[in-house]
Amino acid sequence: MAESMRAQSQVNHEETKHEDKNNSMSTGLKTEKMSYWKTAFSFILKHWVALVANGFEWFEFATFGYFVDEISENFANGNHTTTWFIFSIAFLVRPIGGFMLGKLGDRIGRQPAFLISSVAVVVSTVLQGALPSSRTGGDPNQQIGLAFLVILRVTQGLGIGGEVGSVITYLAECSPKGCKGIVMGFLAVSSGAGFLLSSFLAAVIKMSMPTDELLDWGWRIPFLFTIIPGYFVLKAMRHLHESPQFNRQPGLSASIENVVASNGQAAIIPRTSYIRLFVLFSTVAAAAAFWYVGCMFIFDWIDDKSVAWVAVLQNLVSIPTSIFVGYLTDRHEFNSLYLSTLVFTTLVGMLFFLSKEFTDSMPAVIIGPGILFGMGGGALGVTTTLLSAALFPPEQRTQSVGLGFNLSVCMFGGLGPTWVTLLIDTKVIPAPGVLFLLVSSLLSIIVFVLLGRHLLIPSMMPFSEKGENEKTEDDRGSTVVVGSFAPKVKELNFEDIEMDRMKTQPSRVNINIEIPPPQPSRMSVVV
Repeated sequence: MAESMRAQSQVNHEETKHEDKNNSMSTGLKTEKMSYWKTAFSFILKHWVALVANGFEWFEFATFGYFVDEISENFANGNHTTTWFIFSIAFLVRPIGGFMLGKLGDRIGRQPAFLISSVAVVVSTVLQGALPSSRTGGDPNQQIGLAFLVILRVTQGLGIGGEVGSVITYLAECSPKGCKGIVMGFLAVSSGAGFLLSSFLAAVIKMSMPTDELLDWGWRIPFLFTIIPGYFVLKAMRHLHESPQFNRQPGLSASIENVVASNGQAAIIPRTSYIRLFVLFSTVAAAAAFWYVGCMFIFDWIDDKSVAWVAVLQNLVSIPTSIFVGYLTDRHEFNSLYLSTLVFTTLVGMLFFLSKEFTDSMPAVIIGPGILFGMGGGALGVTTTLLSAALFPPEQRTQSVGLGFNLSVCMFGGLGPTWVTLLIDTKVIPAPGVLFLLVSSLLSIIVFVLLGRHLLIPSMMPFSEKGENEKTEDDRGSTVVVGSFAPKVKELNFEDIEMDRMKTQPSRVNINIEIPPPQPSRMSVVV
């Protein structure tokens, strides 16, 4: 009897220990989640200025598109083709602005480059609302206003191009470890909020004003309105702290390509690689095509003014989606999540461009271009920006992201509706929208699988598995290639290079290089 009681007591004791262990694990998970969200929101509150500035600039950029009819009557005698060409000029110069201001950001800092680009966007937007036009003084004023409108759109495009690379790099580098995905999610939210505010304000103004007043001065309201919030945003941006990665990298970009091995051959491939720019250009293609052809052009393709408010719904849906996908990237492997997003947006876009029968009813339009497209656009906003920052080393990140990202958005996004319209006019291809989205998505998927996933810098990824991002015994080291491109390249992490070594020899970095005999094409670099 005593032995039976002791055995039962031991069983009860083991069950109690098991329950305590489960409770401890559950408490630990809850604490980890609370710590994650606390860290994320603390960062967002500290860097709210960057997010507000980003959203505000996209509000300014999108305003022109929502008042095309009124701008056309004031500056182009009602010629919409001319007005849309002026609109597209901003896209054509965005890669130039991304490279120029990005290069500035890699030399003097992310924060000043971000500030300069924001000033360019705010000033050019306000001045667009103050231009003379045919409604204020006949043909002479119209010609003067048209000339300055083109100049201001070029300035705005240069500023937006520089802002894209600057804000992506700044937030990706400043975000705390384990929260990069959710930070990029809030960046996508700010962009969507900018488009949402612009579309909502345009709808309110057009519905509340007579046509004559709208043409005379009503269209100017959102442009002139930007001067008040723009002033406070620019003033607050002056107090943004510099990116920590930039502060740790002075003098390295010019010297790193001069490091040579003992046998006289270059030890490290050039950090600004055409391969990486090609990968960025290709992987952004699917997102750009879906944003501008799928999410915007489809409403023009449907050709029904009653669906205009569905665009507002689309932007609303993209906001919670961006936050959710940002959280997922911090908790799950990035490669599969990114590829799943591409497959989802491709199938959804192709389905609704396949035939107008899918958009004949309002419920179908609400479910497709409204909800599903909003989900896809928000998801791509997170994964694409995160991918862009993770492809390049810090000393060349801003200019490379600014050039590659904007060039792809220009070709597949800004000019996307033009390509589709030209294909529709030829009447050779039965479903040009389907073809355009399919080609863009296949390009992104193939290039990412073959090249992109092997070039991602582990320290810039929010979540990584050992099989995807292999680490050497010394995390400060790097496996690099001589004279050829390898499937997997481990980036050299300059954050751990001693600052005193940089001060004594600012133009060089001393690196001991060992070449193992069995692998003559790979080298282990130990700092």
